[in-house]
Amino acid sequence: MSRREPVAKVPPEAATRRALANLGVKGRQAHGGLGQPDKRLGGLPNHNLIVDPRRWRIPMLSDAILDHLRHIRVLPRRLVLCAPGVEPTVPMLRGAWGAALHRTDPAAYANVFGPDDGELPLYLMRAGPPIPRESPCIEHILFNGAIECDLSLLRAWMQACDAGLGPRRDPFFIRGYTLDPAGDRSGTDSPWPLCDAAYPVPGQAEFVPVRLAFPLPLRILRAGKLVAAPALPDIVVSITRRVGALLHPSFHDSWRQVSRDCLDASREILTEDWVGGPLDAWRWSASQQAEVQLRGVAGAMELPDGPGPLWPLLSAASWIHLGKGTVFGMGQLFIEAC
Repeated sequence: MSRREPVAKVPPEAATRRALANLGVKGRQAHGGLGQPDKRLGGLPNHNLIVDPRRWRIPMLSDAILDHLRHIRVLPRRLVLCAPGVEPTVPMLRGAWGAALHRTDPAAYANVFGPDDGELPLYLMRAGPPIPRESPCIEHILFNGAIECDLSLLRAWMQACDAGLGPRRDPFFIRGYTLDPAGDRSGTDSPWPLCDAAYPVPGQAEFVPVRLAFPLPLRILRAGKLVAAPALPDIVVSITRRVGALLHPSFHDSWRQVSRDCLDASREILTEDWVGGPLDAWRWSASQQAEVQLRGVAGAMELPDGPGPLWPLLSAASWIHLGKGTVFGMGQLFIEAC
């Protein structure tokens, strides 16, 4: 969206001025705003007054997002690996853990890998940060119903360690700990609601300029084709779909309305063009007995005026990811100051 010059202020009547002030209405064009008077003012005189989304839309939409995110539970763990003679990858570890879980607890496997709705596995696995003395490591994140199977999932990790990795099936070892909403070591082993996810950039989240970075493959499809240069609406649609799949069906109707509002907001927020290029991922397919290519892109876009009311949605995406292939760690969002 482009910037526009402010329009002249024409004072309304005193009573009308007080009413409009409570709605966040200004007598000039909102910086990076909508460009037209808001039709929701109904019979109030126009006077070239513009609704400023920074004053009334932000609290309403961001609160609605947070109200829904509180119904998604998250249990993330960082697993530090010791695998002599093997360079473990996320697809390799997912395959070893999944096979062990299928052997030891088929019911838990069905719940975590293939939930009843058939839409979304209740976990993801991604590469961990390059922390000294904790590399290599992965982060294994459970959602909602998968958390109820936590004990079985941990036992499956022990079985996978004994079964080994690589062509020689070399045993490996893990140690781990739970992560808090800021991504640091937690003092408990308890899950937390997704609405608690910490926004990583200091300052007032709505207005601080940020960069949305995807250093790992991002795979968003539109009409069955890879989106090579995602815009903010593409990213927002992908996140809201993923949140909707994690929510209980009783929240689907209300979330659809919030999703439409998020899409509208994404079209109003000032963004720079996507900068990036293709980056593919590969995974082993047991059914095809071959490596399968997952085409994706990597890159970033900047939001010079901040993410507005979408900041809690972006915070959530840093934990749940977006697009296709999330169980392998694809679609991980990093929010950076710029």
